[in-house]
Amino acid sequence: VSTQSTGVQIIAGIIFGNDNNFEEALRCVHSCPALEAQALTIQLYLKMDRVDLAKKEFKTMKETEDDATLTQLCGAWIHLVEGGEHSFQDASYTFQELIDKYGSNPYLLNSLSVCNLSQLKFEEGERGLLECLEKGGSRGDLSVLVNLLVTAQHLGKPQEVINRYLSQIKSLSGTSSNNSWYADYQRMEESFTRNAAHFKI
Repeated sequence: VSTQSTGVQIIAGIIFGNDNNFEEALRCVHSCPALEAQALTIQLYLKMDRVDLAKKEFKTMKETEDDATLTQLCGAWIHLVEGGEHSFQDASYTFQELIDKYGSNPYLLNSLSVCNLSQLKFEEGERGLLECLEKGGSRGDLSVLVNLLVTAQHLGKPQEVINRYLSQIKSLSGTSSNNSWYADYQRMEESFTRNAAHFKI
């Protein structure tokens, strides 16, 4: 990728990242000085389970623009992946501050709900996810529904509710390029069924 255009580098990085070609994605944005490129680099490292490298990039990002919204988002993403009570609380505070500052939107509501779910605050998480669905935002619907499915299972919701969420996830997965969750779910379900057949009495 030519280094002449920052936008081209970032878009190429996003495309390669969405294709799980992390090495090529990182190569695209490696020499790009833009804050957006640093944020993408952090996302890619987190997808690769390299929190150590994400934190290193985040440190550089903070030195560049500590107060930028994108810097705050990256810090919250790292806290979410890092886990632990204090990290989840820090991420929650960041997402809540951004909601207070910019208003709620599906992305921020979903992120705040994930923080609540991670802290075992399932009712609070469910409220946020349902609000997220009401606000629309088709880009986040799939992840919102997956989070609602997990929440419903933790709250002991009836099987009909769980089946409804699975059905919605399946229908969205057919139209989404980000359908790896449902494909993984189907593979695991088939594997379980196949293995369970070996133990039939």
